[in-house]
Amino acid sequence: MDCSGFIYYVLTQAGISDVPRDASEQYVWVRKANNFRAVISRGLDGFETDELKPGDLLFWSGTYQTEHDPPVTHTMIYLAAKGNWKPRNGWLIRW
Repeated sequence: MDCSGFIYYVLTQAGISDVPRDASEQYVWVRKANNFRAVISRGLDGFETDELKPGDLLFWSGTYQTEHDPPVTHTMIYLAAKGNWKPRNGWLIRW
């Protein structure tokens, strides 16, 4: 199971029926729901990441080459900030 498949599974098991299957489509789905906040910081020490809550969806671009529009290539569910975790590139997006 890939990242977007995991998000799809978790959200549909929680009773959300209109979840797209692809990371790029999931990003568009969140944007259309008007429940979106871009987090520009690349580390967990930024003020923007202080607002992240368990269950927020995070999206990245640039983890591999894609023709998707938008070029979102990875997604995950935020659980909590522990250790020295930093994304290598792309976006952190909050839902």
